[in-house]
Formats: sequence, C-alpha cells, structure tokens
Amino acid sequence: MVSTQAVAVRRSLITAVPRVLVVSGLTAISVALVTGIGQLPPQIRSAVDKALALAGGAVAGGAGTGGVAAGDALSNGVAAGTETAEQALTGTLQQQMQYMEFIADGVERISFAFPFLFVIVTALVVYMTITRLVDTDRATMGCLKTLGYSTASIVKQYLPFTLLGTVVGSLAGLALGYWLVGPMLFNTVQDFGDMPSPDAVVPVLGMVTAAGIVLIMVAVTIVAALRTAREKPTTLLRGKAPQGASKSLIEHVAWVWNRLSFRYKSTLRNIFRFPVRLVMTVFSMMLSTVLVCAGLSLWFALDDTDPALMDTIRPISVLLVVAAIVLNALVIYNITNINIEERRREIATLKVLGYRDLEVAGYVFREILILTVMGIILGIPAGYGTMVFLFGYLQFGGVEYVEWWVWPLAGVLALASLGLANVLLYRKLVATDMNSSLKTVE
Repeated sequence: MVSTQAVAVRRSLITAVPRVLVVSGLTAISVALVTGIGQLPPQIRSAVDKALALAGGAVAGGAGTGGVAAGDALSNGVAAGTETAEQALTGTLQQQMQYMEFIADGVERISFAFPFLFVIVTALVVYMTITRLVDTDRATMGCLKTLGYSTASIVKQYLPFTLLGTVVGSLAGLALGYWLVGPMLFNTVQDFGDMPSPDAVVPVLGMVTAAGIVLIMVAVTIVAALRTAREKPTTLLRGKAPQGASKSLIEHVAWVWNRLSFRYKSTLRNIFRFPVRLVMTVFSMMLSTVLVCAGLSLWFALDDTDPALMDTIRPISVLLVVAAIVLNALVIYNITNINIEERRREIATLKVLGYRDLEVAGYVFREILILTVMGIILGIPAGYGTMVFLFGYLQFGGVEYVEWWVWPLAGVLALASLGLANVLLYRKLVATDMNSSLKTVE
C-alpha cells in the first residue's frame, strides 16, 4: 500500500513540473557554460604537448632517411650555420606554444570567475520556488504531522523536487558543455594556432560545479522547507494569514502618491508587501544584468588585444550573453508564474469586474517590469564595477576600451528577456478560471 507521505510527494512533484523544468534549465545553462569554458585550458595544454612531441619526432625523423621533408623545411637554418634544425624548429614552435599557454591561462581565469554568479541565481530561484511550494502544502503538512510524521520526514518530501531538477540539469549541462560548447570553443583556438586535436579531457570544473549546485540546492531546500515544517499542526491546518499591507516609502511623499492612479498605487503596494521577495527578485535581476554586462564588455574590451586572444575570448563572451539572457528569462518566468498562482483569486475578481485580458495582464506584468527595471538600474553600475575588478584579475583588456552604449544595451537585453517570459505566461494568465479561482482561500 502506498503511504500517505508517498502520495503527498507524488502530488507535489506533479504540480511542480514547471518549476522542476525551470530549475533544470538554470542548472543546465550554468553547468554547460562552466564545463565548456573550463575544459578549454586543459585542451589547449594537451594540444601544446602533442604539438611539441610531434615536432620532436619530425626533427628526429629528419636526421634519418625517412625525414627528408622535415629536414628540407628547416634547411635554411642549417645552411646558414647559425642554428641546428632542432633549434630552429623548437625556437619558433615554443614561442607559439608559450602564447597558447598565455591564452589558456586567460581562459582559465574566466572559467573560475563566473560559476559562483550562476550558482547564486539558481539558489535564489530554488529558494523562492520551494517557499511557494511549501506555503501551498501547509494543510498537507498539518495533516502529516497529526498522523505522526516527523518534521524531518516532511522536509524530505521536497528533496525529490530539487534533486530531480538539479541532477537532470547537471547531466544535461555536462553533456552539452563537453560535446558541444567545449569543442566549439577549441575550434577557434585550433584554427588560429594550427594545433593538433587534444586528448580527451575530464571536465573537472564542470563536474565540481554540478556537484556544488546539487549540494547547495539541497541545503537551500532544507532551509526553506524547515522554516514552515517546524510549525505546530494546528497552525498549519488553519492556513497562513494574509500579510497586511504596510506603507511604502513613496506613500509618505504625498505630492507624488496623491497623483498616482489606483492601478499604480495597487502595484506599488503589492511590490513592497513582500520585502524578502522584493529583495531576492531585484537581486536576481541585478546578477543577470551583471552577466550580460560581463559578456558584452569582454567582447568590446578586446579591440586593443592580440587577435589570437580576441578570437578565443569573443565566442566565450557570446556564450555569456546568451546564457545570461536565457537565465534572466527563466528567472522572470519563474517569479511571474509564482505571482500568477498566488493571485488567482485576485485575477479572477478583476475579470469578474470587467477587466479585459490586456488590462489584467498589465496589472500583473507591471509589477515584474518595475522589479526588472530596479534590478537593471542596480545591475549596470554593479556590472561596471565587476568588470573593473575582473579585467585586473584576467590581466587583459579594460573597461576603458568598452563603448559607452554597451552598458545601456545590457539593460535593453534584460528587458527583452522580460518580454519573452511574459509572452510565454500570457496564455496562462488569461486562461484563469473565474469559478474555481474564486473558491480558493488565499
């Protein structure tokens, strides 16, 4: 017989499928990017070793009967009497290989610089998602506690959600990074340096990042679920009392507040009603904007750098920008989806009162737009400061080479991801059933 808790776990996973997909997507993007960039330096070093070994073999062959081509290629140096064939070969090749090592060092610094930003964003999304899931299951938690289930056993029922999302995302990210992102990046180096194909490289940084994401997300899940699961059964069964609205700072500025229409007053009150979510949402938007700034500035800051390094770093910058935009869209999608689910009764009431679909959408999406703009306003200077620090750490490029319009462009791209997320959620918003939603208790 299936236990009551197993049924609860199954129900939670079924209802949380969209959230699991979001967590998997965030994890896959993070791990794929780190894996692809992280395996490039050992690939370059492996190719360097092979190139030097092949060169040594060519010189040795040139001394015998089978190495005529290798000997002829360096005959000028020998004829001049100033250096041996081996010295001519290794001198030129070692110069080139030393430069490839320099490129490998620069890429390695990049690979160590960005993983923690992706981990932080993913952790924030998981925390918000688990908190929402736990709040929805308060009555179920109360029932399980009255049946004798311990707090620890109740908290454990949310771990499959996190493990499924992060493990699937990690495996997908490792596969994409190892077989797609990594080879694509190495091709740019190979084309420039005419280097041999490297030996297989274990994606250590990607594997460590994947393991770290799984462990950190499990810890975040436990913390988020434990906060509610510790409550008494009677408190859980009564449901969570609605949080009262408190005056925001702008309400104390009468000459501004009194001139706002009802829709904007309501929007601002809803935004400041949940300060923790406000801070986490704005912080997530800010980090995503910082990543966009990083990708764009890496591209434009290389105009005064050697072409080989430029050709290597620019594909990485493109990946960063694309990953940051998709990451931002997933974050916004998740936050807006939670917002819609929490306010089904309110949305249904607006529709009963005669609000049209676009008016209802504007009522809900306006809040996430304001939060996104707040995150962008903070993210652009934070991105600038981050890149000032990172260029010093990377030992190439500089913000002085970045065009001024790159920073506002980062904000525009962040807004584009907002539009993408809203388009995906518009159908769900307007499809809210008025009868069932008005029967719910919020």
